[in-house]
Amino acid sequence: MSDDHGVVRPVGVTVLTVFFYVATVSSFAAALSLLEPGSALDAIWAVNPTLRDGLLELGGRAVALLFGLSIACAVAAAGLWIRQSWGRRVAILVLVLVMLGEFASVFFQGDAAALVGLPIAGMVTAYLMSDRAKRGEPIRKSAPIDPVTEEETAAEAGNDR
Repeated sequence: MSDDHGVVRPVGVTVLTVFFYVATVSSFAAALSLLEPGSALDAIWAVNPTLRDGLLELGGRAVALLFGLSIACAVAAAGLWIRQSWGRRVAILVLVLVMLGEFASVFFQGDAAALVGLPIAGMVTAYLMSDRAKRGEPIRKSAPIDPVTEEETAAEAGNDR
């Protein structure tokens, strides 16, 4: 988790990298399931069948949107992993688009459950914009261990009496 410059990738960035890789796979699987309705991939819609119905209404645009999301998440994950500024920017863009989608769900569909994702996406976006996520954490080197000689140990033992 460290590079040649003595900086450690923050744990938060590592967790978000994994999150974006999972989002890559899930959005890709969702796009494939829309291409092949009735396949084994339809099981992924058990969590939110209403979303599936809404995406089916969009037709091919939904598939393109999900494939685009999958690519954007993969780019964000790769960039975050190798600690490039463009990776953070892509991740922030994806999160802002997610927040816009959540707002749209609340205002146009009255989906109050979408309100849960707004503060989470906002906090993650704020974290990615922080100096800690930008620069990483310097590697803390411990002080060198000073070997104790037998004479010092004997002298300390003699002083304790």
